[in-house]
Amino acid sequence: MKEWTRGEFARRSGLTVKALRLYERSGLLVPHRVGARNGYRFYRPDQVERAVRIRLLRQMDMPLALIGEVLGLEEGAARERVGAWWAGREETLRAHRRVLEELGRRWDGGVEEEVLWRVRERWWDPVRALAVRARTDQAGLVATFHERAARLREVLTGQGACPESGMWVFYPTVVGVETVGEIEVAVPFSGVADPVGDTVVRVVGGGRWAVCAVARRDCFHPRIMGAHRAVAAVAGRASGVGCEVYTGVWGDAEDEVAAWVARPLVEG
Repeated sequence: MKEWTRGEFARRSGLTVKALRLYERSGLLVPHRVGARNGYRFYRPDQVERAVRIRLLRQMDMPLALIGEVLGLEEGAARERVGAWWAGREETLRAHRRVLEELGRRWDGGVEEEVLWRVRERWWDPVRALAVRARTDQAGLVATFHERAARLREVLTGQGACPESGMWVFYPTVVGVETVGEIEVAVPFSGVADPVGDTVVRVVGGGRWAVCAVARRDCFHPRIMGAHRAVAAVAGRASGVGCEVYTGVWGDAEDEVAAWVARPLVEG
């Protein structure tokens, strides 16, 4: 079987030798053979396509761990996973633009744009959801919950269940600009599905909730925290973990409701 040395494989794949060492250590791209005496690495020609895909995904700044998951998927699922991750990246960029607007307003001598957060009561029927936990900081939050939701939908559709387009994002710990915290992402579904790996099946919703609608134009940090404070003031912080319920609608209409900030109401 034809083999190439590491240097030749690097030239043919467009990767550097340093990158090949990194991908070998991470398990993404392992040499076909390692010389017993000299430790030289050899690669097969059919490994070039995998190397090129890794290079392209890294050019998008995709984390190595996620690249490993993507490479293990069938083509259709891989496309969906990458698309969902990129959608999260675009939402993060959009949120950063909104933060820049706030900063510009302050530079111009203005104050933070005020939002009148209206809290109301809402009844949610309980629904089964597939959920998974993740750790992230504020910079990676949106991309993280989009990617986790995409993974959950893959698990559900793979078992013949029907996932909803929206998702619930719970915050059991603080996620901040300088603080890494834990979130739980849950995708409601109909049909039958079992947990796989680190996922769990749980019930979301059920009963009375204090909720606040968040328009797309306000769906970014730190502005959305105003909705969390308003809901907590009505429901009481002892009522349970705060969450954001995303509608699954991500159009361009700025006044469209993109999410509900919610907390369960304690029955008196």
